[in-house]
Amino acid sequence: MLHLQCTKKVLKIVGETKDGPVPIRPTLLSWHVNEFRVARRKLLLFTNDLTYYSVFWYPATKLHILNMKNVLASELMDSLMAAGFTPDRVNGYFAGFDHAICTPTNSRQVLGVMNDLKQQLIFLMSDYYEPPLSFKEITRRLNKTPYDTPGHKMCYPFEAFAERLNLVSAEIG
Repeated sequence: MLHLQCTKKVLKIVGETKDGPVPIRPTLLSWHVNEFRVARRKLLLFTNDLTYYSVFWYPATKLHILNMKNVLASELMDSLMAAGFTPDRVNGYFAGFDHAICTPTNSRQVLGVMNDLKQQLIFLMSDYYEPPLSFKEITRRLNKTPYDTPGHKMCYPFEAFAERLNLVSAEIG
């Protein structure tokens, strides 16, 4: 089950889901969701609680926010394929996307990482680069920023996600 921890802005649109058990500890299916504006358009930023692996959707409309589960699934699949993950490793992970619950955020550490990612996104999407960077390139650069992830020393989010994905695949298989 997908656990989306949303900021107040996002919860105001989506509403809190009460129909499922809330995981006590974060899992690989736990994501924080934040919405902010870049160039007067809304942007949805998704960050994994355990690995800080992040993807974003731009521009986001109310329909995208209401359909966050599918937006996250499509962007995450594209991002993981571009990062070199194989489909057989990833398909088992997406089996957990069958049901989603939305709750308020509970980790200030993840929110701090998301604020850092927000500043990087604003810079990467600015007119600094000629020609402008593609969204896939921006996502790749965001996930190449080293962080001190829970259970690891300093590492890149895509490496932490790959390691956790292998652990999950080993438990399933």
